[in-house]
Amino acid sequence: MMGKITKSTIAAGLASIVLLLSGCPLLPPPNNAPTLEPEKTSIIINEGQDILLAGKVSDDNSGLDQILLEVSSDRFAFSSIEKTLPDNFSIKGSPINKNYYGSAYMDISATDHNGARITFRVPVTVKDTPDLVVTDWPTSIEVDKGQAFQLTFKLTDDYSDWYNGITKSFVCDKYNLAFEAINATDGRLTFTPKDPGYVGTTDFGMTISDDEGNTTNKTLEIIVNDVVNPNNPPEISGPASLIINEGLQAVVDFNITDDNTEFTELLIEAMSEQYNVSLERIAPNTVKVTGTPKDRNYYGSAGMTVEATDLEGGLATYTLPITVKDTPDLVVTDWPTSIEADKGQAFQLTFKLTDDYSDWYNGITKSFVCDKYNLAFEAINATDGRLTFTPKDPGYVGTTDFGMTISDDEGNTTNKTLEIIVNDVVNPNNPPEISGPASLIINEGLQAVVDFNITDDNTEFTELLIEAMSEQYNVSLERIAPNTVKVTGTPKDRNYYGSAGMTVEATDLEGGLATYALPITVKDTPDLVVTDWPTSIEVDKGQAFQLTFKLTDDYSDWYNGITKSFVCDKYNVAFEAINATDGRLTFTPKDPAYVGTAGLEMTVSDDEGNTTTRSLEIIVNDVVNPNNPPEISGPASLIINEGLQAVVDFTITDDNTEFTELLIEAMSTQYNVSLERIAPNTVKVTGTPKDRNYYGSAGMTVKATDLEGGLATYALPITVKDTPDLVVTDWPTSIEVDKGQAFQLTFKLTDDYSDWYNGIAKSFVCDKYNIAFEAISATDGRLTFTPKDPAYVGTTGLEMTVSDDEGNTTTRSLEIIVNDVANSKPAIEIPDFTIKEGENKDVTVKIADEDPLSQLEVAVSSDRYNVSYQKVNDTDLLITFTRLNEDYNGPAGITVQATDTQNLGEKVTKTFQVTPMTDLELKVSGQTLNVSGGIVVGSQISNQSNVSVKVYQRDVNWMEKEEYGDLYHYRIGIDSALGELLFQGTTNSQGSIKFQVDPKAYDEALLYVVLSKSGFLDKTRHFFADTDLGSTSLILSQDNPLINEWLYYSLCNNGYQPMDGGVYIPKGNVTWRHQIFPSFPRPNVVVVKGDNEYVAQNVLDAIPEAVEHVFGPGYSISYSSELGTPQENTIYVEFWDYQIGQVWISTLPVSNLMKLGGINVGREYPLEEQIFSSLIHEFGHLLFINAHKENMDSHYRQDSNFSTYPYLSGLDKAVQQLVLAVGNMLPGDKYVYEGSSLKQLSFSVLKGDKVYYLQYE
Repeated sequence: MMGKITKSTIAAGLASIVLLLSGCPLLPPPNNAPTLEPEKTSIIINEGQDILLAGKVSDDNSGLDQILLEVSSDRFAFSSIEKTLPDNFSIKGSPINKNYYGSAYMDISATDHNGARITFRVPVTVKDTPDLVVTDWPTSIEVDKGQAFQLTFKLTDDYSDWYNGITKSFVCDKYNLAFEAINATDGRLTFTPKDPGYVGTTDFGMTISDDEGNTTNKTLEIIVNDVVNPNNPPEISGPASLIINEGLQAVVDFNITDDNTEFTELLIEAMSEQYNVSLERIAPNTVKVTGTPKDRNYYGSAGMTVEATDLEGGLATYTLPITVKDTPDLVVTDWPTSIEADKGQAFQLTFKLTDDYSDWYNGITKSFVCDKYNLAFEAINATDGRLTFTPKDPGYVGTTDFGMTISDDEGNTTNKTLEIIVNDVVNPNNPPEISGPASLIINEGLQAVVDFNITDDNTEFTELLIEAMSEQYNVSLERIAPNTVKVTGTPKDRNYYGSAGMTVEATDLEGGLATYALPITVKDTPDLVVTDWPTSIEVDKGQAFQLTFKLTDDYSDWYNGITKSFVCDKYNVAFEAINATDGRLTFTPKDPAYVGTAGLEMTVSDDEGNTTTRSLEIIVNDVVNPNNPPEISGPASLIINEGLQAVVDFTITDDNTEFTELLIEAMSTQYNVSLERIAPNTVKVTGTPKDRNYYGSAGMTVKATDLEGGLATYALPITVKDTPDLVVTDWPTSIEVDKGQAFQLTFKLTDDYSDWYNGIAKSFVCDKYNIAFEAISATDGRLTFTPKDPAYVGTTGLEMTVSDDEGNTTTRSLEIIVNDVANSKPAIEIPDFTIKEGENKDVTVKIADEDPLSQLEVAVSSDRYNVSYQKVNDTDLLITFTRLNEDYNGPAGITVQATDTQNLGEKVTKTFQVTPMTDLELKVSGQTLNVSGGIVVGSQISNQSNVSVKVYQRDVNWMEKEEYGDLYHYRIGIDSALGELLFQGTTNSQGSIKFQVDPKAYDEALLYVVLSKSGFLDKTRHFFADTDLGSTSLILSQDNPLINEWLYYSLCNNGYQPMDGGVYIPKGNVTWRHQIFPSFPRPNVVVVKGDNEYVAQNVLDAIPEAVEHVFGPGYSISYSSELGTPQENTIYVEFWDYQIGQVWISTLPVSNLMKLGGINVGREYPLEEQIFSSLIHEFGHLLFINAHKENMDSHYRQDSNFSTYPYLSGLDKAVQQLVLAVGNMLPGDKYVYEGSSLKQLSFSVLKGDKVYYLQYE
C-alpha cells in the first residue's frame, strides 16, 4: 500500500514511464531460432554400422509440423527423419562406405516458418574393425646357411580367419615354403632351403586376401649367414602321438641330445594349450613332461610342445599331437531287458553304473517309475546298485514296465527300461517278510521306538500273529498302518549301556514264521558327574564363604530331576542354582567362634535312580580380630567387538571400610584401563584396547583392598570378536587392455571402523599408467588408469597399498597385459569456426593417432591466411591465422595433413567464413556541473582524450513492450556475463575510439563500455557519451553482476521525455534527501505503540537490528504511545493485526524527495527470522520506492518495478546507495554522489533505439 496519491501524481507517474524510445519505430518481437536438443552430442559406432539419433526440437513461434528438419553428413546417407508430438524427432542413416572408419559428422538443421534456422553438428567416430592385421611379423631374420626355420605369426580380420575366407600366396626364390594353420588366428611358415650352400640376402613375400576383397602384403628380409662348423640344433625324439582318456594326466618322456651342449646345460621348455605342464630331467638325455588337464571334461585334439635351446642358440621344437578320448558317461551294465517273477513275490535287481566323475555316492540323481511295484534303491558301493521291487498288488498277474532315469553332475542323462513278467503260482506259502532298520544306536535311558514293515502273500496283515521281545527293553507293539507295526522299547534299566537287541516275529495262517533281529547299541551318558569340587578348604572362624561347582547328568539338571541334601554340623548350608549345571553353596557359621575341623556331606540323585556323594573337609582357623575382605560383584563375562572400549560397572562392598577409603585397582593385559567411582559402592572401569586389531580371549581384573589389608579380586573373562580389517573384494589378478587405452577398475573395501571417507590411507604405484582414485561410496572405489606412454606394449603391474586408522595395512597387485593394436591413419578433427574480417585468431585442431602428435609430420595451409602451428600436447594442434587482406570477407579454407611413423597419412580440408565487420566510432566527453545549493545550474562539456576504454558485446536475452494508454516503454533482459571484447585501448585527442562490430551481432546485442579511473570524477564532474550515433541512444551506468538487469529496469522505467513545450514531467521515485544531499540530517525512527496495545517482544527486539541493516548504523530510535502529527524527516513504525506489512510516504512536490514515511507491521510472529525479514522488507520500501502506478508494490520485479534490495538479495551498502543515486537524478541533470562506499557514477540519456552501458573501473 502507498500513501496518499493524487490524480496529478498518477499522471506524472504514467508520463514518467515513456522511455526515450517514444516516437521511434517499435522493435518487432525477436524471432528466435528453434531449439535443438539431441540425446547425444557425439556418437561412436563400428564401421559398417547404421547411425541412429533421437532428440527434441521446439520453437517459440512454430509448431512441430511447421519446423523443417534437415540432416546431412559427409559419410552417411539418411533414410528417414521422423517427428513425433509434442517435440520429438528421430533420424536413421546408413554408411555410404561400409568399410570407412575415422571421423565423420552429421549436421542437423531446424528452420521455423519465419526462416530462423539453427544447425547442430554431431561428431561421429567410426571405429575401425580389423582387416587383415598381421602381428608378430619381423622385418628381417638371420639364419645360418642350410638351416630350415619356422616363423609363427598372427592374423586378425573382422570376418575371416585361416579356416574361413582367407586366401594366401608366398613367393621366395631361395626357400621352399610350407604353411600350417595352428588355429583360427595363428599361422606357422616353415622355410626349407632350396640350396643348402646359399649365403647372402633374399626376400620373402606374402599376399593374403579376405572375403571382403581386402588385400595386404608382408615382406621379410632373410639374411643367410655362412657358418664354419655349423651348429646343429638339439635333436628331440618322443612318441609320434598320444591317445589318452579325458581328465587324465599326460605323462610323456622325451629324449634330447645335442652335439655341442651338455644335456644339463640345455634350456628345455614345455608348453600346451590344454594342459598345465611341468618338466623333470629324469635320466641322461631324458625329460619327463607331466601335463595336468586345464579342463577335465575336455576331449578331442590337443597337443604338447617341447623346445630345447643349446648354448649356441640352436633351437629344436617337438610337437606331440594328443588325442583325448571321451570317457563313459552314465554307462549301465548288467541290466536285463526283461525279468520273470511270481505273483506277490518281492525281488531284487543288482546292476552296475559307470561314469567318469560321478558315482552312486557323489553327483548321481535318479528316479524310478513302476505302476505295479514299490521301489527301493540301495547303493552297494560306488558303482553297484540294488533295486528292491515289492508288489503293490500281491495278486497281480501279467506284464508291467519299469523305467529308470539317472543324471550325473555334468548334465548327462540316460534312461533304462525293464519288462517284468508276473507269473501265476498255485497257492505257494511263503513266510511273512519283515523289513526294518539294519541297526540302531541310542543313548542310555531312552525309549527305543522302531517301525517294521511286515507283509505276507496269503495272510492279511490284520490276521498275522506279530510278537516283539527284548532282553534289555520292556516292549509294546502297535499296528499303525497297513503292513507297519511300531515297537516301543522302554529300558528295563535306565542306566544300562552296551549291546542290546530287539526281535520281531510274524506268523501267518499257514504257520509260516519270519524273524527279524535288530541289533541296538546303547551309548553311555554321564550320570551325576561332579567337577570343580575340592577335597578340603580353609577358612577363618566366623567367616561365611561360598563354593561353586558343576554337576553333569544325562537327563537331569539343577532345574529338573535332581534331588540333593547337605549335612554339616558346624555350618548352615544354602544352595543356589546358577544355571542348569552350575551350583553355588553358601556356608554360614552356626557358631562364629568355632575353631577346628568340620565336614560337609553332599548327596545328589537323578530321576534315573543314580546317587552320588561328595565330602568336603572344612578347616576353621582361629583369627584375632578377623577381617573379611571386600566383596566384588560384576558380570560373569563380556563379549565385545575388536577395537571397542570395554566399559563395565562393578559393585564393591566391605563390612568395615567405607567405600571411599577402599583401595580399588583395575588391570588388564589387553586393555589400558581407567577407573571411576560413579555411585555408592559402584566403580566404572573403562578399558581402551592396547591393540585395536586384537581379537580372541581377553580379561579384566578388579582388586579391592580394605584398611585392614583384606584383598578381593574379581576376574572378568572377555571374548573379543574379530571384525573385518581391509578386506578387498572384486579385485582381479590380471587385466588385458589395448595399448593407449584408458580404463577403469571398480572394487570394494570393507573395514571395521574406517572407510574411503574416513580413516583410509592409500597409495598406488604403477610405472606405465597414471592412476586416479575416486570414492564412489563408503565401500566402493574406482581407479582410472591413463597410459603414460600410449605406445607401450607389454606387461606391467599396479601395486596398491591401503591402511586404516588402526594401523592395519594390506596390498593388492594387478597384472596389466597391454596388447598391441593395429596401426591406423591419423584422425583429424577441425572444429567449426569463423574469423571476423581483419581479425587474427587461434584455432585448436584435434589429431588422434596411436603415435603422439610430437612424432607426427604435420603440414598446414590456407588460401586466405598466413598460418603457423604449435603442437600443444599429444593431440592438440594450435593453428594461428594471420590476415593477408584486412578487407576480405567471405569463404576461406584451411587444410591440415598429418603422417604417422608407419607412413599412414590423412589430409582434411575445411571451409570457414570470414564474417564482415562494420566500423563504429564512439566519443567520450566529460561534463563539469555548476551546482548551487544542491541544484545543477549549468555545465561545461569537453572531449576526454587518452582515457583507457574497453568495449564488450553483451547479449540481450529478451525484450518486452509495456503500454499505458498512449504511453509505452520497453523492458529488456541482459546477460549478466560480459561477452566478447570488441575493443581495448585509449581515446584519441578528440576523445573518440574506433572499432569494428559484426553488423548482425550488433543488431542483436548491446555494447558495454568500461572506462578506467583517470582522476577526473568528483561531485561536479563526470563522464558521459554525447556523440553522433544516428538513431542510437546511450545509457551509461555502473555495472554490478548482481544488479545488471534490475538496474536497467530502473533506468528504463524512470526515463523522461520533453512534453508541452519543453516542460519536463518529474519522475515518480522518492527517497530520503540525506542520501542525495549529504548535508541533510538522517531521519529519526519512531516506534508508535499504544499503552494498551499488545506487541510481541520478539517484534520489538528486531526493530533496531532491521533499521541498522537497511539504513546503516547510527540511527536513533525513540518510542511513542501515539502518532500525533507526523514530523518531517521521520520514519514511523506502527503495528496492526496482520502478518503482512504496509508502507506510507509523503513527498515534496519539486524535488521528489521523501518528506516523511512509515511502515505498518504485524504485532506477532512465531519465528524470529520471519519478523526480521518482514521488517527489512518494509524498511526497504522506504529506502527506494517506485511509484509509477496506483496501488503498485515493488516486489520481485513485478510490473517492471524495482525490487526491494535488502529483502531480496542482501546487497551491500554500496549497491544500495548506487541504486538510490541512479534512481533519483532530476530531469536533465547529471548527479555524482561521492561517498565512502559508493563508486563514482554518471548517467545520460539520448534519443534513439540502441542501449549502451558504461562501467567505471
